[in-house]
Amino acid sequence: MYSVVLSRVSKTYHLDTVEVPALVGIDLEIRANCFTVISWPSGSGKTAILSLIGCIDRPDSGEVVLAGKSINLMSIKELSDFRLHHLGFIFRNFNLLPVLAAYENVEYPLILLKVPAAERRQRVMTLLDAVGLAGKAGNRPSQLSGGQRQRVAIARALAGSPKLVLADEPTANLDTETGASVIALMRKMQRDHKVAFVFSSHDPKVLAEADDAVFIRDGRIVNIERRVETQIPAATARLNELLATQFKGMPLEVLDYETLTPIYQQVIQFFNSMFGFIAILIYMIVLFTVGNTMSMAVVERTAEVGTLRAIGQQRGGIRAQFICEGVLLGLIGGALGIAIALPIAYLINHSGMAWAPPGYSYKYPVMVRVWGDYQLMFGTAFNLAVVAAVSAWLPANRAAKLDIVDALRHAC
Repeated sequence: MYSVVLSRVSKTYHLDTVEVPALVGIDLEIRANCFTVISWPSGSGKTAILSLIGCIDRPDSGEVVLAGKSINLMSIKELSDFRLHHLGFIFRNFNLLPVLAAYENVEYPLILLKVPAAERRQRVMTLLDAVGLAGKAGNRPSQLSGGQRQRVAIARALAGSPKLVLADEPTANLDTETGASVIALMRKMQRDHKVAFVFSSHDPKVLAEADDAVFIRDGRIVNIERRVETQIPAATARLNELLATQFKGMPLEVLDYETLTPIYQQVIQFFNSMFGFIAILIYMIVLFTVGNTMSMAVVERTAEVGTLRAIGQQRGGIRAQFICEGVLLGLIGGALGIAIALPIAYLINHSGMAWAPPGYSYKYPVMVRVWGDYQLMFGTAFNLAVVAAVSAWLPANRAAKLDIVDALRHAC
């Protein structure tokens, strides 16, 4: 039987110079396979309890025990592993990754769990079908309604087969009808998957569905209602079938090769000097652009980082993700540079051909080649990747060190 025990737990948040006590000496036990609601007005401490139970924060005093393990004694890596293998999260603002489709959002925890591809697909499609979104698997969050996004969040929370799912006011941003259908779906999934659900909410409709209701005021528990002593067997609930749902040439005067050679040599010397300066300038631009872009990405995706950390991603994984994005950004810039260089090289070469005497074609001294020197190409790509990785290191490291609780607040 999965259980959560909080013993004499206290937690105080420090906002600048102000201390805000969120929990004061809390004693609470969450029963296995129950639908538990933690309720009272905003600011009462219910979200703080979810942060502690979800292993994304630690108590200032007291002890939090989950499945017989004290989170006080766990390292950051152990906490991440525990969240990944044992917990599911449903956030108030859904916190779906905007660049991923619904299928990929649900699949992400399974990738972290290193589930084989075939099994991943089966589990993801089964869950999407269960929440009525099999026909929306390829849609991104921006193409889904609020209720549909919350259903994707439910499927993601259940993807790793957790024993406990935490939901922070899951109906707060939904209309009444959609909220009711989402709660009914959660209730059904709780019974079918034999998983405990813990909500924070002051919605009467959510409270009416609770097996246990915990009421909090000013950081203290004022009442606990144990409404159901035994769980309804999962076999009594069955899944319903849901709708899956060319440039023109210019006239040029032809000159002999001997007349043109000194001019070409001067042009080559000029371009060599200019390209050397441009190369240095480009590297500086890459450093600045990648570093600035990744820094902005950290700011804009703070909530995403919090979400990934909450569902079990390690700090090293966050750091590697941002560095890879920086390297990819540098390589894309290099590819765009080659794409721009191709027509420029074509213009230079074919303009030069108009000046060249017959028979010189590709032996012409000012032949500009983009694809010919593979060592130069791959060397440049490698250098760009290294420069991009170096410039992305600081933003990536900052993202990896973000506090999970503070990061998740950006979603609110």
